[in-house]
Amino acid sequence: MRVFQILARPFVAFVERFYPDPFIFAIGLTFIVIAMALGFTPATPLEVVNYWGDGLQKLLAFMAQISITLVTAHALAHTDLVHRLLIRLAKLPRSAFWCYAFTSLVAASAALISWALGLIAGALVARQVGVQARERGIPVHYPLLCAAAYSGIVVWHMGYSGSAPLFVATPGNALEDQLGGIIPVTQTILSPWNIALALIALVVVPLVCAMMGPARSDVEEIPEAFVAEDDESAESGGQPRDEPRSFGELLDESPIFNWALGLLLVGYLVYWFATRGADLNLNIVNWTFLAAGLLLARSAGHYVRLIANASMTVGQ
Repeated sequence: MRVFQILARPFVAFVERFYPDPFIFAIGLTFIVIAMALGFTPATPLEVVNYWGDGLQKLLAFMAQISITLVTAHALAHTDLVHRLLIRLAKLPRSAFWCYAFTSLVAASAALISWALGLIAGALVARQVGVQARERGIPVHYPLLCAAAYSGIVVWHMGYSGSAPLFVATPGNALEDQLGGIIPVTQTILSPWNIALALIALVVVPLVCAMMGPARSDVEEIPEAFVAEDDESAESGGQPRDEPRSFGELLDESPIFNWALGLLLVGYLVYWFATRGADLNLNIVNWTFLAAGLLLARSAGHYVRLIANASMTVGQ
């Protein structure tokens, strides 16, 4: 285990010193592609810029779909039921080794459903595992626990919300003409090789995280401030509001409307899969998360607050 810690140190130092914001990567890659187009194709600079702009226009629908995936999955992760479930799961590990492995496993499992759900679930579980470990006297390195929470992102693209396979499976996508049609998820997400790789990753990644545990003398436990701070209500969309004082507030805090819409969406999804089989695309994935969030929210007003909180993450 000490070997993994030694091997990781130069990478950690490099990232801490040189790793920029992901937006910098997006800008840099844009100009790299432009340079390659100018260097390896007969296109003129004006044509390259025009192709780039046309491509952005074709991607607008995709970007909107991905934003909805992020927002609805984020809201789902903060519903009361999911939040309480994650907190209870965090109480299961009884050793430092399993604290790291379990956090990574929960994050990866949630990421197979949605990458946004994986990030939120991993972060919440990492915090709660750190709190439980400190209370039980288990020496757990909190920075590694946080890294284990983010390790789940390794498998998200193999799961239900994998953007690339869902993108090419969505009719009208920007690559449909070049690919000669859509590529169904039965050839990507649901293929035997993808499922096998996902299962292998679910075993290997948590074990690697656990084996990176530092020596007891190097352990940095969760800060006391994190233990003392109770943000459960904030994570789950805030405390229930006071008794409604007007007819409009009564409607806002009634669960009837969000349940009705959620059940309507469930009916549509059942009909879709019953008549089309495994015909999965970005729109259907988004309707799934929307339906689940509506059914698990306390009320329509509560779901609006969850969506408002989630919307702030889109810009990040």
